[in-house]
Amino acid sequence: MPLTTDLAIRKWKPRQDGEAVGTGGRHGLYVRGWMSGTKAFYFRAGTWMKIGDYPDTSLAIANELAVVARRLVKEGYGKAALARGFALCKTAAELEAVVKGAFLTNVVGRSLPTYSDMFTDWFSTIEPGLQEGPSRRRPKAIHDLHIAPKIGNRPINEIRRREVFEVLSGLYRDTPVTAGHALGHLRKVFERAVNLELIEANPVPPREAFPAITRQKKNTTERCN
Repeated sequence: MPLTTDLAIRKWKPRQDGEAVGTGGRHGLYVRGWMSGTKAFYFRAGTWMKIGDYPDTSLAIANELAVVARRLVKEGYGKAALARGFALCKTAAELEAVVKGAFLTNVVGRSLPTYSDMFTDWFSTIEPGLQEGPSRRRPKAIHDLHIAPKIGNRPINEIRRREVFEVLSGLYRDTPVTAGHALGHLRKVFERAVNLELIEANPVPPREAFPAITRQKKNTTERCN
């Protein structure tokens, strides 16, 4: 039976740790409970995202947050952005502002997201549509091995074209196939940051900025003695 009132939530006793019961709406809001007596509101959108502990967060506030979160999911915002918003915000208006990137620097002193934050957010939006295997593993592997060590911890708005060019130049020199994938990933991550109004322009250079890949043909002609 759904938990539709604060009284029902207070009286509810879970039968196992982590048990989840819906709140009666269609926006993905659940109450999860533990045998210790702890209860918390969670938003469900492919994974569990904690909204807040009960009763510190009321049912009314949790409902407002879940309604906005469901709409943001339909608009294409990723799980990482939503999870960050739930962690930082207490109202639905704050949640929308943070997820969309507006006023992010003013929320509890946080700076703009790093490149790795933005990559995680972008990847969460495409991962469900990727086939199991290399197609799903490749973006994260390239990020972890080649991009994150260079610019992963930098705020997204501070990364300059020169830095992106240097990362890709090394890859095109050493592993051109990987470089081609990395170029596409970088372009899409920064383009998402542009769409969220975190940056004004995409700093990723065009493909033409890098040398063409030439493959030396093997000489199959035999010498005649």
